[in-house]
Amino acid sequence: MVNRFLLGFEKNMIRRNPHEKIAGFCLKMEMPEDFLAAFLENLPEANIVGFGLYPQKYLLGHQKLYLDFSYRI
Repeated sequence: MVNRFLLGFEKNMIRRNPHEKIAGFCLKMEMPEDFLAAFLENLPEANIVGFGLYPQKYLLGHQKLYLDFSYRI
């Protein structure tokens, strides 16, 4: 079993300039440019942003950002 830390939050919990603040966080994490472009392209449609931290032992100290989309049917 892989130990990991996951944190998710609703994007609208950031009251001022959420997209700019999330983009700044991505830059601080040194997200590769091609991933950053795709992430920011889809960010407006996302409801939840998730952050995952995986121990170095398993995935070389891997960090991940996730977007979650909620749709009403």
